Amino acid sequence: MSYFHNYHPGILRDEASARLLRFKDGQPSAVTHYRKLLLNWCDEFIDIPHTIVAVPSHIRGNVSTMERLLPMLCDDVALLNQSAHLIKRFTTPSMCITGRRKYPELVRSIGIVGTVQRRHVLVLDDVTTTGTSFKAAEHVLLNADALSVTCLALAKTV
Repeated sequence: MSYFHNYHPGILRDEASARLLRFKDGQPSAVTHYRKLLLNWCDEFIDIPHTIVAVPSHIRGNVSTMERLLPMLCDDVALLNQSAHLIKRFTTPSMCITGRRKYPELVRSIGIVGTVQRRHVLVLDDVTTTGTSFKAAEHVLLNADALSVTCLALAKTV
């Protein structure tokens, strides 16, 4: 799992953490900032076709800023496609509210629309803390016969 910067939750935030919160709120300048970071990362590390997906929100039916960014990234990077996406089958507790997540429940809560069979998959998330969401998504994707799964977060909680 890779990430761009640390995320410091709480009242006193550094600029990167504040920008991440603006991204989560969909603020255009923050979305543009992370889009550029992701494009640079893809230029450096993606050299074969990948299906790109986002870790779904913990709330079933909620569409995150990251999920809305995926089509733009596919337009910008020829090796990325959206032949599949992850969905939330049922709402699960939020890590930032409960402080914990149950791995088996997370795995059961994630579904796939489309196919990842025999494909390399890039999984994006805005923030990772313990990596449990990435591990659950990776489990679901590999069980659906993805060839490989690469996980990238914008930030990691410290």
